[in-house]
Amino acid sequence: MEESNGNIDTWKYWIMVGWMDLIKKSMDYGQTIPEHLVQEGYEEYVRKLEVFKIKELKTLTGVKPNLNPAAVQEAYKQMLKSGKHPMLAKELKDQSGIKPELDEDLVQKCFEAYVMTANYADVECMISLIGKKPDVPEEVVQKGYNMAIALGSPLSVYRLKGIFKVEPVFDEKSVQEGYKSCVKYKTLNAFSHIQIATKIKASKHTIKKAYEEWLDKGYLSYCKTLKELTGELPPQEGLEKAKKKFAQFGWESYAEQLKELAES
Repeated sequence: MEESNGNIDTWKYWIMVGWMDLIKKSMDYGQTIPEHLVQEGYEEYVRKLEVFKIKELKTLTGVKPNLNPAAVQEAYKQMLKSGKHPMLAKELKDQSGIKPELDEDLVQKCFEAYVMTANYADVECMISLIGKKPDVPEEVVQKGYNMAIALGSPLSVYRLKGIFKVEPVFDEKSVQEGYKSCVKYKTLNAFSHIQIATKIKASKHTIKKAYEEWLDKGYLSYCKTLKELTGELPPQEGLEKAKKKFAQFGWESYAEQLKELAES
């Protein structure tokens, strides 16, 4: 089909703004988009750091990206400087085939930032991006461990430890914050793993607050698990209050569960 200036202008606009559905419909009608427009689209996506669109357009058109190496290197630098996830840079590397040439100071800053925020996924992605493990100071790794625990994410501790092979040293404040987070989001599996990883018990205040909230809302299965994990009994006042509340609604099955919770 002969190309008109109107078609070319339309295709160019669709490509630049990333309207993949319209591009697909156009191609489904047997229209062929000129390769130079596709390449211009790739270049625009790199400039705007919209790198996932490269794969989308490539899948639609079958045109392999032929990107300017200098533009790709600048994109890598801008992505990491601006704090974007390194998976964007990894995607650009996969689509362009161009290996990053990054300043060592920038790489180090990125690694330390990811570690201190307990972002093990970005650490792993960055390792894949540059092809080597980071040399991060132990004090930074310890901050990462404690941030992970404070967020209620023992998984992050295990993953970071797998990377850095540094034995964690936890502080009391971070551990207690982690337990509070687990109670808030009712992630009792994480609660259990914090106990195992840190050997520090949850405060009686945190346990009491958890029981009070869960008894009031009828979350008796959570109460049962918490009792199993901590060995602490629910407060008698909370049990009596829950018993009266459930009796009003005729929830007889709850009475037996409350009785079991009260037993040591």
